[in-house]
Amino acid sequence: MRRAIIAVALTVVVLGVPTTLVLIAANTDDGSTGAPNCEKPTQPSADTTPPHAAAHPPSPNIAPIERLGLWNGTAFQSITAPGTISNGHLYVLVHGWQAGLLDAVNGFPGPGPLLIWDPQAVTPTGASDVGIWLAPMAQALTKLDPAAVVVAYSWLDDAATGSSLSDAKDAESETVPNGQRLAAVLNEAISASFAGNGGEVHVIGHSFGSKVATIASLGLTTPPRQLTLMDSPDISVVAAVGASNDLVPYLRTLKIGRGASQTFVDNYTSIFGCAYGQQKGLDQVVDVRLVPSQYKVTDVQDKHLYPPKWYTAAALDPQAGVGPEWSPLLGAKYTSLGSAYVQTNPGDIARQLALTRTGPT
Repeated sequence: MRRAIIAVALTVVVLGVPTTLVLIAANTDDGSTGAPNCEKPTQPSADTTPPHAAAHPPSPNIAPIERLGLWNGTAFQSITAPGTISNGHLYVLVHGWQAGLLDAVNGFPGPGPLLIWDPQAVTPTGASDVGIWLAPMAQALTKLDPAAVVVAYSWLDDAATGSSLSDAKDAESETVPNGQRLAAVLNEAISASFAGNGGEVHVIGHSFGSKVATIASLGLTTPPRQLTLMDSPDISVVAAVGASNDLVPYLRTLKIGRGASQTFVDNYTSIFGCAYGQQKGLDQVVDVRLVPSQYKVTDVQDKHLYPPKWYTAAALDPQAGVGPEWSPLLGAKYTSLGSAYVQTNPGDIARQLALTRTGPT
């Protein structure tokens, strides 16, 4: 099976902003069943420095809980009262790097920092993560699960940077404090009666948001029932610019497994992600290799955003029995899953949800 090594210098559009990238990575769009190897992990950072806002005055700070936006069926609205979430299945969506939005963040007049669901949180071309995947996924999850309560976490003022790939490290450097802050606000927003009412938590992160989601999972009073990672950047091309999530050591401290008191972890890769389930001590992670060959090699952002789009499509088609249908919040399918899967029909949107198992149960 051919796996080519490519080196490409190109200008791509990242959330509507022209961005120059130099890619040196394994091209697995040819049908390879495995995700690229993860970068050699380091030890978890001991940095507990409180997060700082990238936005300039006059935008004042806000109560941290207001960084949680509750989906009301049409939009996200900031949560303001502790104990707001008292029952149901809580789905937490975490965005990633916001390349090209620094001017929007710094130019926002307030009150408070610019939040990801604000209509002004767009690139100069009008692109936003809310329109691309946060709102569509919230709609899909609430349609799939009648008990769903969906919130999004905004760390836009820390994730927004210029449009150069070298700026990615600035957003990645804010993932640990934002994971800690997310854990704190979830612990505040979740009522003391939530678990007793049968409530369970599923945290979903894309890109650098995967690390925010993982750090938050480690800090929740009651560990999440599920953690979903979507193209978490952890391969050589991102490590070369100091922007690797370096997620392996954090995942090793999470109690991962298929048992009732464990956290089920599924990991979807497309271009920058790696197979965490192949790492020592992480064999209970389910890796899913998505192969977005319907896009051109220069469509880097489209490839990177494919996992949340694919997951949303799976939520809208429960008969496919993949993605969200594996959730322990919805049934027991996760207990009999294999350790790894790959798309059966790469590039075929009509059959994109078909997966082939490549790892043992």
